Amino acid sequence: ILEFLGVSLGSVLVGLVIGLLCSFLFKNTRISDHPTYELALLFLFAYGSYAMAESMDLSGIMSLFFCGVCLAHYNSYNLSETSQVTAEVIFLS
Repeated sequence: ILEFLGVSLGSVLVGLVIGLLCSFLFKNTRISDHPTYELALLFLFAYGSYAMAESMDLSGIMSLFFCGVCLAHYNSYNLSETSQVTAEVIFLS
């Protein structure tokens, strides 16, 4: 049961840290001037969360889920209008 708690909490922590890091970078840089790179970085941070958790023998799916929740809550306001519309269409399909 301790292993389950360690993997679960570790996965949540990795997802939240990477999601908050992505939101911080998007808010404090001028990446919104380049919508194409903005969306590419968004996908790379999400995949990075999964890959990092998997490399640490944690749950990549849980990490990706919590990273996505964090990005949806904090990062959607930091995206340019073009990227907001594009990301919404991509994630709804």
